[in-house]
Amino acid sequence: MAMDWIEGKAIYLQIMDHISSEIAAGILKPGQKVKSVREYASEMGVNPNTVQRALHELEREGILSSHRNTGRFVTDSCNTIEKMREEQAEEAVQECCSKLMELGFDLKEAEKFFREKVGEVYSLQDRKIG
Repeated sequence: MAMDWIEGKAIYLQIMDHISSEIAAGILKPGQKVKSVREYASEMGVNPNTVQRALHELEREGILSSHRNTGRFVTDSCNTIEKMREEQAEEAVQECCSKLMELGFDLKEAEKFFREKVGEVYSLQDRKIG
């Protein structure tokens, strides 16, 4: 998996974002074992210590848990995952709204534009799935 690193943002934070996004999207399921530090480091082309830091922080946040001799696992707590998913969605909406405000959209214009574009995106997704 090739990562496109964002300049100016710590790599361990980007790794955390990547893993938590996979959990929020359901790619990694509750209770599922995640890759080892070495596997992530090799795939991402980063130092294992950087991956270790990211995984440790995800453990500290309760998103991952470590089981001695068996590895790390996604939390079984659906509430924790749902909260994280909502936080990520809120962050995405904040970024979108900020950009629309920068472009001079007022509230009504932004709402109309957003509704139209969300409808288009979901319509395209339905066609791809169906």
